[in-house]
Amino acid sequence: MLNANRRRTLSAILKEQMATLRSDEISALVNTLDDNAIASLVDWLSEKDDVIRYNAFTLLLERSKIQSDVYPYWDIFKAKMKSENSYQRTIGIQLLVENVRWDTQRNMDSVLPESVALLHDEKPITIRQYIKALHVLVCINSEYDDLIASKLMEFDLSSVRETMRKSIALDMIGVLAAIHKKEPNPDMFNYIGILVSSGDFDAKGKKTIQAMLA
Repeated sequence: MLNANRRRTLSAILKEQMATLRSDEISALVNTLDDNAIASLVDWLSEKDDVIRYNAFTLLLERSKIQSDVYPYWDIFKAKMKSENSYQRTIGIQLLVENVRWDTQRNMDSVLPESVALLHDEKPITIRQYIKALHVLVCINSEYDDLIASKLMEFDLSSVRETMRKSIALDMIGVLAAIHKKEPNPDMFNYIGILVSSGDFDAKGKKTIQAMLA
């Protein structure tokens, strides 16, 4: 249970208190956010303090799943997608994707082609987070499935550090499998087969892939 102090909206909570929030408290706060709190959270996405920044990001991400009041900050998230900081790039694309459900203006139509640059990010972990964001996108909106599939199948895995290829291949299979389930495509299925055969997956990896395709 949140105590009386923590029932207040985040706009009234000091950053020092934000740094002590537990995960169960974050979940409880999602439904209490007001416009001022959301504005503060968006500002705190640029905080140097990792905990404050992460908590702000998590709250905005969860709020985006149930309300449209984070969507007005679309342009800020879009700018972050091109930040020099890899963590900010990840924050940007993930918040954009979660807000696609409120995107009646179809801003994602222009953002998605631009976001493909993240497939070639200097940070392999950012590439992974981007592909996972694409997985969320195909689950929210099927209109972008064809573009996402084509870009993933064009992606040259050999451009990635060898130690990361298997993980990234598994991420890609997850997205392509989700699209293939909605509308079976022989070319996509064959490409998934190529990824599987070239990935040298262990038994656990193969079992995960089987579950994705089931």
